[in-house]
Amino acid sequence: MKRSNQQLRRAVLLEAARSGHAHLVQRALLEDNNNALADIDDALIRAAANGHSAIVKMLTNAGANIHTRQDAAVWSAAANGHGEIVKLLEHEAARRDACRRTIRGI
Repeated sequence: MKRSNQQLRRAVLLEAARSGHAHLVQRALLEDNNNALADIDDALIRAAANGHSAIVKMLTNAGANIHTRQDAAVWSAAANGHGEIVKLLEHEAARRDACRRTIRGI
């Protein structure tokens, strides 16, 4: 069975996030064309679970949803002993929440 370019990009992004290859994640984000971005939430979960803070930062900066799948990134990081990642995600979530409140004038 032949894989589409989109499937290959997704596989590369997810595996790079899991294994800590920041340069491949960066490349996937730069070459996105709105295909891989649909997968950055899954990539965030994999990077967080494996303690790759640089990739977690890269993906949150690219707009990954920290709360996807009932905060799976936070739970995965915590379950695997990556307290630094948990703090990073909590800080980013608080920053985003503060931005939303500012925009709404709350």
